[in-house]
Amino acid sequence: MLEKNFVPSFSAYNALKGAEIVAEAAKEGSLQLDIAQAGLKRFERVVNEGHGDKDMAASYLVTEGKNLF
Repeated sequence: MLEKNFVPSFSAYNALKGAEIVAEAAKEGSLQLDIAQAGLKRFERVVNEGHGDKDMAASYLVTEGKNLF
């Protein structure tokens, strides 16, 4: 992240797919998994903003009001 190198080891697109699977399993099991839902929403934003092909660490790029580096 410091070097702004987001060559994917595990892409944000794949992270989104994983988060969708967890969210669906939780729904089917009548579980409320707030953190999993937050992760799902974040990766949706990452992919929707065009960063799906980057490493999942690129999720910081959609942090509102970021002043990280």
